[in-house]
Amino acid sequence: TGVKPSPAMIGYTGYATLQDAINAAVNGDEIKLYETLEENVTVPQAPDVAITINGNSQNYRGTITVDGKSATYVTAAVTIKNFKFNAFVAYI
Repeated sequence: TGVKPSPAMIGYTGYATLQDAINAAVNGDEIKLYETLEENVTVPQAPDVAITINGNSQNYRGTITVDGKSATYVTAAVTIKNFKFNAFVAYI
């Protein structure tokens, strides 16, 4: 019987939402998902901050917006990898 990880983790620290993990991330952090998530998030870019969001092959439904506040940061980076994006289809 293992301990179930939180939906989003940075190292051994768990977060209830991906947005909570993004808000807590600092330079060099990798956020890893451990369950299917459905949320819209915003990643604010800042100078000298590079983070990775690793979907860990989990399903994700929502948007990931990277907001640089109309500025150019040559030392900022956001890497998004290993996601299974699910599109929402509405039938009328």
